[in-house]
Amino acid sequence: MSNMTAGEEGRVFELFRWKDKMFSHLKINYDGILYQSGLDAIELAAKEGESGIRKALSENREELKLYYQRGEFIGEREDEHILWEQDQYLEVVYNQLGDALFDLRSAFMITAYHYWEKSAQKWFLTYVSSESAKKKQGYAALSKIFPQLHSIQPSMPEEVHPALKSINWLANVLKHASIDSWTKLQNQCPSELSSLIPLNRLSERPPTSLNLSSEQLLWIFKVIKESGPIARPE
Repeated sequence: MSNMTAGEEGRVFELFRWKDKMFSHLKINYDGILYQSGLDAIELAAKEGESGIRKALSENREELKLYYQRGEFIGEREDEHILWEQDQYLEVVYNQLGDALFDLRSAFMITAYHYWEKSAQKWFLTYVSSESAKKKQGYAALSKIFPQLHSIQPSMPEEVHPALKSINWLANVLKHASIDSWTKLQNQCPSELSSLIPLNRLSERPPTSLNLSSEQLLWIFKVIKESGPIARPE
């Protein structure tokens, strides 16, 4: 957006003025429809991905059960030593699928958070200033624009969800191995994410991965949804 010509930016502003006129008589708002439907699509992809991995995990366990029931050796022996066997192979695949499940949740958490950042930058460009929009990057700057956005466009929330900063820290830990964000997350972690924090002591070194649960991912989506405009205001 920041690379637009003056004429292109003018057409963008005309588009948003048109949509305000078109939707003003309805109890829905265009920004909310775009924002919430985009998040819904990301959440749907996360659920479908998790469902696929869970199906593969279940099929793996069934295959292992059938292997033991058949009692027929599949593998490789040498000098009466087993080099590998089918059950060992299946266990390795099972563990890899389990790790992939956590990686998938983390990836979609980061995707959803970045979706909020990009959306907030777009709203600032649209309603406040195209000149300084490129300077508004990251949670610290973007979270402060909402009182001004709300005063111009009431469909925008007056502030973001209080837990959004924790999701920002979590994204920085997983994407950048940020020591600063990891320290803040440990010291100010919301109860919904407390299982991610080491017990009894603070860890200086950020983890390379975190065992994010499906319930925690759904909670993260909820926080991000509540940090932007809704589609159908009450």
